[in-house]
Amino acid sequence: MLAVMRIHFDNKSLNLFVQVAHCGSISQAARQSHLALAAASKRIAELEALVGSTLLVRHARGVKLTDAGTMLLAHAHTILSAIGALELDVLDRQHGVQGLVRIGANASSIAQFLPQSLGSFLRAHPGLRVDLTELSSLAAIQRLRSGEVDLAVFEAQSAAFGLESRFYQRDQLALIVSRHHRLGRRKRVTAAEVFADEHIALAESTALARMLQGIAQGENLNWRVRVRVGSFDAACRLVEQRLGVAVLPYGAIEPQLASLELHSVRIDMPWGLREHRLGARHFSALSPAAALLADHLTQA
Repeated sequence: MLAVMRIHFDNKSLNLFVQVAHCGSISQAARQSHLALAAASKRIAELEALVGSTLLVRHARGVKLTDAGTMLLAHAHTILSAIGALELDVLDRQHGVQGLVRIGANASSIAQFLPQSLGSFLRAHPGLRVDLTELSSLAAIQRLRSGEVDLAVFEAQSAAFGLESRFYQRDQLALIVSRHHRLGRRKRVTAAEVFADEHIALAESTALARMLQGIAQGENLNWRVRVRVGSFDAACRLVEQRLGVAVLPYGAIEPQLASLELHSVRIDMPWGLREHRLGARHFSALSPAAALLADHLTQA
């Protein structure tokens, strides 16, 4: 039976090695790590002895990694990242935090629903922490698939194959025009009227932009985009300047409707009412904290 030899790596030496690999210089890494050059060189030599291979090759402008050095660098990143996460979890628990839930959500849900949902959830569970990232529906789904987030909120028509999802909320779309626009006093519009003007639109990757493009094609209409913007607020301000019209979720822009020279026309067509869903890779496999949040979001 083979004897197993245990090798113990010093975290400080691994940190130093990562610095050397990144800057390509032992002397520069020593300065960044607040070590004397001799002490840094000694730590690198000790790592090479542990690995049993040369990790660095010296050249005129510094050092470069050998194959063994490249291997150690990959492991060092993993080890140091895990240690960093462990330290954060320990600090959280010392301060009463009992879990972290990572959630990626589209802008519409963040602007309309999630603040209130998360507020009531965190008041009920003061020991938990939430990491909320605003993403397009597609990006939220991609991060959910890759495991970068625990939960995702996305528009229901987005492709979420292979994931589990539950109903979360619905929102109402409206055509936003300047008060001085010819539709500035209208209460309803047809699809042809929605697409009659140039639009202020969100990024092409957003679910709303993809939906409008599909509707225009299905109705044999031309969706003309004059300006693309990154936020609902920017869209409203450009509409106020009469640069175009915009289709936006009504609940997300109520503050702008109250403060700017704008008028909203409810879109009563079937596509004017959208559904947003909460997704997980497997709800049954969520951490206790993430399962609590999922239940809170979908049962509220």
